[in-house]
Amino acid sequence: MTPEQQVRVRLKVGDVEVEIVTSDLEMLEKAVHRVIAAARSAVAATPPAPPTVSTRVAGRRRGTCRDLILELVEEGFFDQERNLGEVWERLRVKGYTYDRTAVAHALLDLVREGVLVREGRPRSFVYRRRSTG
Repeated sequence: MTPEQQVRVRLKVGDVEVEIVTSDLEMLEKAVHRVIAAARSAVAATPPAPPTVSTRVAGRRRGTCRDLILELVEEGFFDQERNLGEVWERLRVKGYTYDRTAVAHALLDLVREGVLVREGRPRSFVYRRRSTG
């Protein structure tokens, strides 16, 4: 079989990549169908990965205000009590311009989820990481 007579096909199904080289078009068609069927059955037999919580999103944009605040939690920013102004300023320094209302809502959501603790009185709340213990 000379290189001019060869047909080369590359298939990628999921994480599996296969290259088929043949000169017989009927054999090529059968091989393609077999590869696709095998890949589909392998994908179907693989149990789905458990969902994970990730606050990092590829690239510069990391998602929502809530995601960015979760990132601050992971960095240890909330190991000390912080008020709304400090959180807002930290996000601004990182290059994100959310209005204070959006930041306040995201903080309240994280309090409701049990990630942060809110103490104080209205207009002077402080937020800190919930202690694990």
